[in-house]
Amino acid sequence: PAAAVGAKRVTGSMKVQVEGDAAAFIADPMVKMGFRQHLAEIVGVPESAVKVTLSLARRLSETRRLAGAVRVDYEITPPAGADASAVASAISAMSSKDVAAKVTQKIAAAGGKVYAFTVTESSVPQVDGAAVRQAASGAPGLCASSVLLLAAAVTCAT
Repeated sequence: PAAAVGAKRVTGSMKVQVEGDAAAFIADPMVKMGFRQHLAEIVGVPESAVKVTLSLARRLSETRRLAGAVRVDYEITPPAGADASAVASAISAMSSKDVAAKVTQKIAAAGGKVYAFTVTESSVPQVDGAAVRQAASGAPGLCASSVLLLAAAVTCAT
């Protein structure tokens, strides 16, 4: 949709389960580089347009940290004039297995330590705070009960 063209940021998160030392996984700069390179490649932006943050995941009902559970937050700033909803749709279309395999390949290609991990959950990508989902027709669509995005009210049936 035209309202999403030129939007400045696409954000979201994934949860991964790491076999072994989750703290080492988070501290390893090659892991962050692997996620950043993969996301940039998938959505067709320069790696410098992708910011990735890794942290130990928490359950809302618990205050203790979960061993092996890692949250991967990302923020992508598409180039001026790029369709941010298309970027978000490309992320939504990624398979969990592909993410783990491609990130592992990027880490290995750069000579980094390879970790065994699986993607267990992915959030719906947000374009400047509004969820972007794949419409039934295959075209991207902003779906929310009522969203103010770039000074345009957008309403979608879900």
